[in-house]
Amino acid sequence: MVLRVGIPGHAVVLLPDGYCLQVKSVTREQIRRSDCRCRFGDDLRLGIMLQNLGLLGWLQGNPTEAVEHLNESRRVFEQCERTSVTVAYAPMPRRDLGLVARSRGDYAEAAEYFRESVIQARLGVDHIVHGYNLARGLCHLGRTLFLQGDVAQAKQSFSEALGVMQAERLAGHTLADCLDWLATVADTDGRPRDAVLFGAAEAQWRATGAVRYAPEPAAYAGELARVQEELAAAEFAAAWAEGHAMSREQAIKYALEICRG
Repeated sequence: MVLRVGIPGHAVVLLPDGYCLQVKSVTREQIRRSDCRCRFGDDLRLGIMLQNLGLLGWLQGNPTEAVEHLNESRRVFEQCERTSVTVAYAPMPRRDLGLVARSRGDYAEAAEYFRESVIQARLGVDHIVHGYNLARGLCHLGRTLFLQGDVAQAKQSFSEALGVMQAERLAGHTLADCLDWLATVADTDGRPRDAVLFGAAEAQWRATGAVRYAPEPAAYAGELARVQEELAAAEFAAAWAEGHAMSREQAIKYALEICRG
């Protein structure tokens, strides 16, 4: 599922048509129209489209619009016939609502959305995105719990997420984000493990071609700079290189040891 920004006010969304991908070009005004179900197909497609538009709105700096689309997407999925596919996609608008809330600094609301997305993800065991949804929701919950000051629960969420990634052989932005965020947790109880994790995360970002969501780089830069300031240059470079040389499997194993230690 891919969303690209093109003409202002438009989005090009790749939607599952069965399991084939079909390109749809829509405007936000068309999405609001009452005949959108007829125009774009069944409720599943509509729910996915609204979710994508909500994520796009957030990435473009329009959180109010994002929340509007994401809440509508959530309502659509709640009204859908329960199939393995609709259950699999239902966690996504909740997770994205958590992203919006967290970016506004409302960590309690964000954590609740992420918990809801994890609960929903556990129901979708019969679909290919089950592992991704579960791991992604747990990672975001872990990050939010850390921002709330609950390091122990953050580690627990990261540990479960890493276990899912290990079992499902997941990588991409899910693993890279998890390693970045766990590095900030490791920073609270011992260095240079944080620098090792930052190096491992960077290797995953580069290997997969994934990128951090637009609101995230500033926080990452600040957290990385703090670690660099607190370590000698040679110590930081050695730890970073150690992490950067890790394979996906090695990085997950190292991260799990930190979570469980």
